[in-house]
Amino acid sequence: MINLTNDVWKDTIPKVMVGVVTYSGKDYCKEEFMSRVRSLTYERYIVEVVDTTSFEGNSRKKIYEGYELLREHFLTSDCDYLLTLEADIIPPRYIIEALMQHQKDVVGATYMIGKKKVRFPCISLGFMKRKINGKYERQINFMRADDLDGNLIMCEGCGLGCCLIKRKVFDKIKFRLGDVHCDTLFHEDVKNEGMITWVDTGILCRHFGSYEEWCEVVGKGDF
Repeated sequence: MINLTNDVWKDTIPKVMVGVVTYSGKDYCKEEFMSRVRSLTYERYIVEVVDTTSFEGNSRKKIYEGYELLREHFLTSDCDYLLTLEADIIPPRYIIEALMQHQKDVVGATYMIGKKKVRFPCISLGFMKRKINGKYERQINFMRADDLDGNLIMCEGCGLGCCLIKRKVFDKIKFRLGDVHCDTLFHEDVKNEGMITWVDTGILCRHFGSYEEWCEVVGKGDF
């Protein structure tokens, strides 16, 4: 567990915990990621890193246990918000201010996922059924890159790669282990509790892997 604190504190603004669940496979971008985290422009935040490398089980179980441990640390802190960041996503330095200005319970930034040259935003618009090997399975209906318009939108869910969450959300919700990743279950529980997941499509984060391809897909160029 790593605990980093920026140098400038102002008691009049909300305190944010930047929470990172990671493992050794993301060490290749650790230096750049931590450099960005240390240089965030918000004036009151701490950083908690949960390394799941030594955890037992498959990746889905490890990620769930990592986020649940992070939630427990958050609730024992005096922080008002949790910003979840994946260790291979580089947000803008102003990410906390940009998301906090919306004053939402749950609000994410935009980043791209996918394989090869097929990239799409990690923004869920709901679910659909697809026939796979003769059986219908529930699949996430992801937003199209062409539909990113820079606005703040309601959605069924977004990845926890860059998501700002108010403390009151965790008074009602824990992370869960299931047949899908815990971020999908988290946003389902947000909806079940009568809250809304929002995402700012005007904030595009760099996602390591194929940065140039992602920029080309969304037509944003460098950022």
